[in-house]
Amino acid sequence: MGLPLGQRRRLLAALGKTDVAVSPASRGGGKIVAERRQLTVMFVDLVGSTAMSERLDPEDLGELVRRFKEICTTSVARFGGHVASFMGDGAMIYFGYPHALEDAASRAIHAGLDILDGLKRMEGQERLRARVGVSTGLVVVGTIHGDGLKEHDVVMGRTPNLAARLQSLAEPDMLVISPSTRRLVGNAFELQDLGQFALKGFFEKIQAWVVTGQARIERRFDIMPDAGAGRLVGRQAEFRKICDKWHEASQGAGQSILISGEAGIGKSRLIEGLSQKLLEEGAWQLNFQCSPFHANSALYPIIQHLERAAGFTSADTDADKLSKLAHLLRHQPAEHLRLIADLLSIDADETLGPLDLPPQVKLEKRLRRSPISWHRWRGTNLCCCCSRMRIGWTRPRYP
Repeated sequence: MGLPLGQRRRLLAALGKTDVAVSPASRGGGKIVAERRQLTVMFVDLVGSTAMSERLDPEDLGELVRRFKEICTTSVARFGGHVASFMGDGAMIYFGYPHALEDAASRAIHAGLDILDGLKRMEGQERLRARVGVSTGLVVVGTIHGDGLKEHDVVMGRTPNLAARLQSLAEPDMLVISPSTRRLVGNAFELQDLGQFALKGFFEKIQAWVVTGQARIERRFDIMPDAGAGRLVGRQAEFRKICDKWHEASQGAGQSILISGEAGIGKSRLIEGLSQKLLEEGAWQLNFQCSPFHANSALYPIIQHLERAAGFTSADTDADKLSKLAHLLRHQPAEHLRLIADLLSIDADETLGPLDLPPQVKLEKRLRRSPISWHRWRGTNLCCCCSRMRIGWTRPRYP
């Protein structure tokens, strides 16, 4: 403390007369600066790195590991995660620290799938594969100080241990999640139940699920159906206003409503209440749900809607998708089919011929001539984009 000799002696004498207990860590200047957090932890492990080290030159191996870490870092940053550390050919990643995230579990799974997809797209003679484990729970996370020691982003608790065990349980190119993560993501992803496993260090058997892909969700309340089932509270005036607009639209006067406000004030719940009312009346609804993860993807809600309407699956080839899309647009000109196939990234050059148009011209043609033109839809159009929602009603013109 830098005290003079006299003050130091008086302080030591005072301490000697009390029952103050000084821990070994305090005597050595050690401490833990940490906080309790709900955290989603993800472990990513590169498969077969030892075997590659046997047959590859160290420089070539180093380049592969560098590209692996680069893919991990890019994907994690895209979905708001934090790479705590790279341990050789593996990575430990946090979602919810240092910045809290409302949907940390979903973001972790999105990032894990993006990492696996990025490794598949890597070009080169060596095919990189990884295993991913994800778990969510209460942890203590922070910094450890000691004599000659200062370690950042240390996480302690059951959650990181479970994530590591799930990662070792996974097969190559597989993402496995814990029961707590499964509850939080709801129906947002396509899952396969692996059953229960006796994992090392855990007294009870742990249920595990494999994430096979992202589910095609039309509305955000489809993720957690119970979330929109409650009674609408405190928005009677707003609800009556949009119901009046619906009745005007039913009489032939097209209407459009924009609902804007701070997050969490009930915009989505208000729209859900209207949707439930319209379903009781037998109205046809078209829902277009935006995503914060695809802010840079043009027309993402439209693309998702068309893929759902055509019945695309993750196992479909380009030929399968083109066949389903042709059936969906069977009453439309061939030019429309070619434009929409290009919008959905379907390789149709051999079947329909190349589409040699500048990007701006293609966009104008899609919006002007294709069936995604807003004025040609009928029913109720709901569009949610972050803190805003737009509702539009039009008279029936498109069969």
